[in-house]
Amino acid sequence: MLAAAEWTLQQLDDDARVNPAVLCTARTIRDSRGGVAVDELGSAIGLRRAALAQRFCDVVGVTPKRFARIVRFHTALSLLGRGGRISHAATDLGYYDQAHMHRDFAEFAGMTPGAFVAANRYPGSPSLAES
Repeated sequence: MLAAAEWTLQQLDDDARVNPAVLCTARTIRDSRGGVAVDELGSAIGLRRAALAQRFCDVVGVTPKRFARIVRFHTALSLLGRGGRISHAATDLGYYDQAHMHRDFAEFAGMTPGAFVAANRYPGSPSLAES
């Protein structure tokens, strides 16, 4: 499971002052592995996209869309780190195509998914996907 998402949710759960819409959004993003349409989240809880984004960012530090991208990226790292195929990971996680997934890898990891898969591990240390 995504450690950052779990930690974020734990922090939100521990703070009774957190807006329920923010908590619901974070949980939905986590449960969907980042594959949820953020525009639909606002509609489902009765908030405009901008209002939800502002409330979420005020509490979490990033917008719901960015949080979803991070969750989906980390899930992709985990799938690929366990030997999954790039094309299957892209499809499974709702990327429009492999180029869409490549953009997230370029931004968050500074490498392509193929470079990640090909990277050698240092003996006895965890890979990026395991952290």
